[in-house]
Amino acid sequence: MKQFSVHIMAMIVVFSLTVGLNAADVTLPYYFVPDTPARASEVNENFEELENAVNEKVDRSGDTMTGDLTVPKVVYSTPREHRVAISGVQFRPRNSTDGYAIGSNGGTRITAANSTNFVIAQANLPNGATITSITYYIYDSDPANDLSVSGRVHNFATGSFSELHVPVKSNGSTPARQVLTVTGTAIDQGMAVVDNTDSTITIVVLPYTNCVWTASLYIVGVSITYTLSEAQ
Repeated sequence: MKQFSVHIMAMIVVFSLTVGLNAADVTLPYYFVPDTPARASEVNENFEELENAVNEKVDRSGDTMTGDLTVPKVVYSTPREHRVAISGVQFRPRNSTDGYAIGSNGGTRITAANSTNFVIAQANLPNGATITSITYYIYDSDPANDLSVSGRVHNFATGSFSELHVPVKSNGSTPARQVLTVTGTAIDQGMAVVDNTDSTITIVVLPYTNCVWTASLYIVGVSITYTLSEAQ
């Protein structure tokens, strides 16, 4: 009987842990100790108590489950890579008085004559994400004017913008549709980890030095690659 009672105790403990019940959720009527015979009726009553507790916590029908489930925090053995994309149609001028246009290519530009102001869009990255690369898609068919693009941290308390990397620029003398990518150590590791406590990641696009917005300049889109060490 000693071996039988010990096995029963082990089964009950494992079953309780498997369903994720807390001690406060269920109290078993019988407790078995070494060298004490375990009666079948008492063992069955313990299992009935566990069954009732599980049924109260979780209802299962077919391939669906409802109820209160407690799961542990999911942490990856290696950080998982993710991506978020920002369409050019999401960009808006910094100054609300600036006119803007959305082209047939899905990009945005400022329409005010000779404007040097910037357009901006929020990246909406999860807290704790580490940015590993940023790819900018630009339309530039203007040989005389270029665009400058960069990722920036917008601090809510100060209203300031801190650059994640040295701005990159388009070039109107190359094919109109251009892909500019910033990776690795070019991204400031001190700010590459997203902290949404009082700031957010934004993308800022403006004419390069001594350049202005024209009908041949558009920000078409941005793709950001980042890693997370845990599920969110």
